[in-house]
Order: sequence, then C-alpha cells, then structure tokens
Amino acid sequence: MPGIGVVKNLDEAAGLVKNVIKNADLEEKVAKNVLDKVDEFMPELKRSMDSPDIAPLLGNAMKSSDEAAGVGKKVGKSGDEVGKGIEDAVSDSDILIDTYKNMRDNPDIVGQAHHLNQNAAFKDIISKNDGLCVELEGNAFKNIGSPHYSAHKNLENYWNNFRTKGHLYGDIPTISNYNSALYDSLRAAGLTDTQAKIAVQSAIKQQSKYGLSGGSLVPKIPGKINFKK
Repeated sequence: MPGIGVVKNLDEAAGLVKNVIKNADLEEKVAKNVLDKVDEFMPELKRSMDSPDIAPLLGNAMKSSDEAAGVGKKVGKSGDEVGKGIEDAVSDSDILIDTYKNMRDNPDIVGQAHHLNQNAAFKDIISKNDGLCVELEGNAFKNIGSPHYSAHKNLENYWNNFRTKGHLYGDIPTISNYNSALYDSLRAAGLTDTQAKIAVQSAIKQQSKYGLSGGSLVPKIPGKINFKK
C-alpha cells in the first residue's frame, strides 16, 4: 500500500518524541499538549492514506511532527543545562579538608595547608597537627595576591579591630564572630560560597569537639603578621 513506509517512520518518530517527553522534566501541561497532538494526527493519517487528499493531510502531519521535534530539541537542551548544573554543583562542593598533619604528609597537595581554626588563635585548645585545614595555593606571607596570602590578609584586617589602636581593643571576639570572619577570608581566597560554607561547618564541628560553642570566646588574639609588601 502506498505510504505505508511513511506511516511506519512517523510511528517511530512519534514513539521517540513520546519517550523524550516522558523522560524529560517538562511542565505537565506542555507535555500533555504535545502528546495529545501526536495522538490526534496519527489515527487520521492511517485512515486516510489511500485518499486523493492525502497530500494536504501529510503536510499538516509533518507540520505537527516538526512542532513535536522542536519540543524534543528544547527538551534535549534543557537536559543538557540540567546536566551542566549538576556538574557545576559537584565541582562547587569539591574541597579537600583534612588535618594539618595529613595534608602536610600528602604528596598530592600542591599548595599549603591553611588552618580553618587559625593556629595562632586556637593552638592552646587545638594542636597544630590536629587542626583542620584546606589547601590554598601560595605562601601565606610572601606570595602577594595568592589565595593563601589573601586569606590571611583578610583575616588580619579582622584581628586588627581587637589589637592596639583597634576600635574593639580590649574585647575578645566570640567563636561565632570568628567563624563569620573565617567565611569572609575564605571567600577572599577565591573559594565559592558553597566551599566556604562547607569549610566553616567543618571548623565549627571541630570547635564543638574541643568544647567550644558559638558563644565561647576565641582562645587568643594572634600577634600581627608582617606581610611582604
């Protein structure tokens, strides 16, 4: 029968479109409208295949197929975007956090181990080797503009408030206040919002392990760092 190949191909196309739509995260209303359109033109096309008026009908069918294919392309694009979003999220949360001792002995560490609970402030409570760290590139005191340098430079501005001539001189900040400054310093070092928050949460867990709460006072105000200028 003339046109049977067309019907078979259109059947396959319709099936593919349906599968794409069913597996895609489209709004229910849009998906239903497209599926209804596919189901609507297919029976009519089959019944009228021998009709002399088939050409106009085929034209309408192909138009509907094009519309369905257009939706399929949009679905594919949306799927790619979702995939990229997931990939970015995984990358965004990818951050190594370990003790100073483990990071120091890790041959894969390219940068330096940066204490989350700054050693100069917490060493009387949390030992240097046990302190949790993140990897930051650059020398903290010499490589101007490096992530490690930038983190300490930002934190120094915070500590200066509590040092001689600082407007909070004589006060001791709370752990909660320090954690806010820690977040800012990690962002200054180039960590993403997600990475910085993950790091701060790790610092808080370690503080809690050693008996420090958000309302506790920071053990010590660190001495001033002499940065290379």
